[in-house]
Amino acid sequence: MPDDFTGYLVDTDVLLRELAARGVRPSHPVIHADHVTYKGQGRAPEARTITVVGVTGTDELDCAVVTVDGASDRPDGSTFHITLSTAPGVHGRQANAVLATTPVEPIEPFEVPFRRV
Repeated sequence: MPDDFTGYLVDTDVLLRELAARGVRPSHPVIHADHVTYKGQGRAPEARTITVVGVTGTDELDCAVVTVDGASDRPDGSTFHITLSTAPGVHGRQANAVLATTPVEPIEPFEVPFRRV
């Protein structure tokens, strides 16, 4: 993660366990599944909940769509998400392009523990 990262670190174990309970597993060998990036002015605001609401992916990357306090839109206009896994050599930041072009499959929502950074 870059030094200027601001967002929320999520509990990877809970995230992956709850996804597996819903039949969703990371599809690629490089596992990320650790944070939600906030793209706005300054530090990420305090939040009460992060809820996983859907999943999407390609042959190079998969991610979980989340809401932060009920909102799915980031301040920069993209979507709050957690990159779950990538193929070798693929950067997690490519999830924004995937989300812009690939349909999201809704799943039974669940909250994931997190802390703001």
